[in-house]
Amino acid sequence: MLKEQKKGYLQKMFPKNGAKVPELRFEGFADDWEQRKLNEVSDIYDGTHQTPKYQDNGVMFLSVENIKTLTSNKFISREAFVR
Repeated sequence: MLKEQKKGYLQKMFPKNGAKVPELRFEGFADDWEQRKLNEVSDIYDGTHQTPKYQDNGVMFLSVENIKTLTSNKFISREAFVR
């Protein structure tokens, strides 16, 4: 039952075909939805060649292995993040 409820909410949180506003929204969102490609809203790096220096705290560093949970024990400096 919980999975069905989740599916129902997710369907309402995204605009239907041809629509620019979903039925259900989080507070604070008012503008029309815009479809974007992932590389337009994020930076994607090849981790084996551009791995930043990790540190004990700072900006959380996510990789493909923890993108579902959005948790990580790896952090990078603010300077590395801005670069």
